[in-house]
Amino acid sequence: VDLAANGEGVGGVVLDDGRTLDARWVIDATGHRRSLHRARMRLGLPAPHTLTQPAPTFYYARHFRRRHPESTSEETVAFGLTGDLGHLRFSVLREDSDGFVVTINTGAGQPPFPGLQDPAGWQAAAESLPGLADIVVPYSATPISGVYAYSGRGNVLTQEVASAAGLIAVGDSVCQTNPTQGWGISLALKGATVVADALTHPGAGRAIMTNEIGAALVQLSRPFFEAASAEDRERVAQGQGQHVDVRDPSSALYCRSVVYRLGSADLALYRAAQRRIHLLEDPRRLPQDRDLLNLAAALSDAAGADTAPSSGGPTRPELERLVESATSTSITHPTRGDDR
Repeated sequence: VDLAANGEGVGGVVLDDGRTLDARWVIDATGHRRSLHRARMRLGLPAPHTLTQPAPTFYYARHFRRRHPESTSEETVAFGLTGDLGHLRFSVLREDSDGFVVTINTGAGQPPFPGLQDPAGWQAAAESLPGLADIVVPYSATPISGVYAYSGRGNVLTQEVASAAGLIAVGDSVCQTNPTQGWGISLALKGATVVADALTHPGAGRAIMTNEIGAALVQLSRPFFEAASAEDRERVAQGQGQHVDVRDPSSALYCRSVVYRLGSADLALYRAAQRRIHLLEDPRRLPQDRDLLNLAAALSDAAGADTAPSSGGPTRPELERLVESATSTSITHPTRGDDR
């Protein structure tokens, strides 16, 4: 697919069979691959300016559905079981219809873990991690996906230097964040709403509207990009051997490491965490709410080590041997995250 130009910008798309589909507006939803980048260059547009924060980790995610929702504590799937073994981390995010996703990722700067791309290897690893086995064993949950592998997916915010009238980017084409945030689809839908509202009530000319919509999408996305980037800067520092106290409220990782885990203990924290997770408010609001942070600190002090990230579990060599044993008879194939 290519872009079709007209006198004032983009006038449609060129299909694979050579036909041109005329359109007043073209929505670029090609995601982080930005498939229209070369097409933009052929139109004489400069490359967009991008802000980036690397996340030098490798992710292996799998989706499940709870088999016995009534027997699984709410906090387990709503917030918990974030774990940190140093060389490996994992997190759980709740989905609808009794679903949840578990993401296992390497520590910052650690090499990839190819064996985790195999469902059998992934399952063996998950069942060896502190607390995670209880929710991913066959009695508790049914896998509803293969393993989605993402490599080195960082945070990117794209700002147009010069826009082509009629071409609007949405979703990951504008902003992508660390996939463990779980913000991608929600941010894309919020952006699509901005675009739909603008196109339903057109005002100025097409060129002006294109710039205004683009600016609105960047304004919407920037707080989420900055929040995710701040967390990944701390993860990179950890990977370089620097000490990061995630139990300090000033830490960018404090919300996910402490506040989210305490949500089940207090309704106000539960609501605040859910609003942040599901993009119902600016992600900067919770980290700046002194009353909630003081409440979280008090609950954290009372709970002691129970709110600290997990430190037990297998070493990397132990996990490699476990995964190798599980995958030696497996003939399944991994699913790349790009194909999801």
